[in-house]
Order: sequence, then C-alpha cells, then structure tokens
Amino acid sequence: FLVLPRDGALWLEARMEAFAGAAPFVPEPLASSSGLSAAIVQYVARTREPVVLADAAEEGMFVSDGYVATKRPVSVICLPLVAKGELTGLLYLENGLAKGAFTPARVEVLSIVAAQAAISLENARLYETLEKKVATRTRELVTELAERRKAEEALAREAEFNRMLLESLEEGVVACDGNGTLVLFNEVARRWHGVDPATVPPEEWASRYDLFAADGVTPLPVDQIPLVRTLRGERVADAPFTILARGQPL
Repeated sequence: FLVLPRDGALWLEARMEAFAGAAPFVPEPLASSSGLSAAIVQYVARTREPVVLADAAEEGMFVSDGYVATKRPVSVICLPLVAKGELTGLLYLENGLAKGAFTPARVEVLSIVAAQAAISLENARLYETLEKKVATRTRELVTELAERRKAEEALAREAEFNRMLLESLEEGVVACDGNGTLVLFNEVARRWHGVDPATVPPEEWASRYDLFAADGVTPLPVDQIPLVRTLRGERVADAPFTILARGQPL
C-alpha cells in the first residue's frame, strides 16, 4: 500500500497485489480501512521510524493489534517517506507466506526506493502547489484587468461627457493646469482665438499662447493666475487677464 497524508489525515492511495483477481482499488481513509494494520502505519507516521516484522502475529509490539490478531500477516514492513524533514507518505508491505521475507538486503533496497519515492512525492506536491498558486494569481490578474478596464471605460465615458458638455457651451472656456500651462480651449474659445483643431493639435495649443495681465503686455505670474489662486483656496471673481497668441494679441 502507498499511504499519503491528505487534509490532515492518512489515506490509502494505491495498492499492489501479488495475485490477480483483487477487486478494483478505491482510495480510502486509513482510519476506515480493513486491508492493513492501521496501528503499524500510525506508529511509523508518528515516529518516522521503519517497522520490520519477521512474524508479526507471533512477535513484536503489534501482536495484540486487532488487524494482526485477526488477519495474522507474517512478514510486515512499513517505511516512512520523508523529504526535507516532512512526511510525504508511507510504504506498507506484507508477505503472508514466508517468515523473515524482508531481509536486511531487501530492506536496504526498499529504503532506497522509499527515499526516491519521497523525493518524487515532494516534487509532485510542490508542482501541484505551484500550479494552484499560478491558477489563483491568473484569476486575480484577470479580475484586476477586468476591473481596471471597467474603470478606464468609465473614466473615458466621463471625459467624453465633460468634453461634449464644454463643447456645447455658448461661452468660451479656457483652462490651465496648476503650473499655469494652458490645457483646454472649448469650441467657442477656439473660434474666438482662431484655433483650428484640424491644423493645430490640442497638445500644441498651450505652446502657441501665453497669459498676460489685462494690459496685454505684462506676463501674468503663475501665482496670479485666477485658477491657481482658486486652487490655493482664494475666492476669485472679476479677475481680468489676457490670452495672447505668441507674437500677436487676440
């Protein structure tokens, strides 16, 4: 039998019979299995020490075990499968015909097989864990991308709504950022200022105009721009200034 830990319990995961005709094997919990000595398996799992019995029904510490007393197995061996200090499984074998079937030489071979099996089981466990982590992260990324796409679409709709709202106003609207750079002209303002979006891309508008005081001569300091003053918390009303195309007044 191959016994593996699963969800905090030990399970019989595989069985190999020396004789044909055995019923198909279905994995089952060790606690409810009647096909082996659960006491021996639990002892090895707890101590991580191998158990080798030449005549289990007649000698050794498990002669009074219910399974041993009833089934009377002869030779029994149970080996722990340990990798990186962790119990990855157990190998349980019986020979019901011959006493002392598990000689030192055979025990040595089985120990080598058990060590290789432990490494393989640990690698399989790590691979399964990695697969689960990748699958979980993939689902998270898909969710994050979907949420980000929704947010971007919502922002785009909001920006388009604001653009259409500004474009529909009958008043000219010109805006600048906190550094005093002109960043927006609505349609009326563009018409007033002779800005043709077909020939002047919006990203170039700011480079073609400057802000001046009401006299149209004195450059307007950034800290005196009405919007900048408003961003500082001032209440600003009736603050005249002039927008001049570089090289000519508008």
